[in-house]
Amino acid sequence: MKIAILGWGSLIWNPENLNYDTDFNWSANGPILPIEFSRVSKDGRLTLVITNQGVAAVQTLYSISNSKDLDEAIQNLRERENTIAKNIGFYNKIVNQFFPNDFNYKQNILDWINKEEIDAVIWTNLTENWKDKIDNRIEYLKSLTGESQILTKNYIIKAPKQIRTKLRQEIENELGWM
Repeated sequence: MKIAILGWGSLIWNPENLNYDTDFNWSANGPILPIEFSRVSKDGRLTLVITNQGVAAVQTLYSISNSKDLDEAIQNLRERENTIAKNIGFYNKIVNQFFPNDFNYKQNILDWINKEEIDAVIWTNLTENWKDKIDNRIEYLKSLTGESQILTKNYIIKAPKQIRTKLRQEIENELGWM
């Protein structure tokens, strides 16, 4: 089974223990999905996630798992992301199965995978939690200090250049984080 791993954030530049094909590396031709800086992580970083907030979709990246077993590839991504199994999405083309079943962007995945010689695809499916924090994200970024500011700035700067979100443009314009 050939399994793709989708990425748009730190997975690209900091794969850690991700078991992926380093010779293939990351292709800039992944599915188009609505991605935005809409999650505040435990360390205070503002991070990229798939969002339902009506943002413009961007082209994600993908790599190929070294694992031929879907459950094993999911477990590896789950461990890399330090999360629970329900936060890893997947589509198995062989049995036409999505998880989560109510994933809003099934057609985006189908449009992409049907053009590729790939049997399954997995992705980090963390929810956005922006509403729980502060209304203005630029103000939130300005309020960060110390390690949280350094980690967030590095995350935003290192995000793949093709992940051109509205907020990223605002951050570059207002804060000069490029």
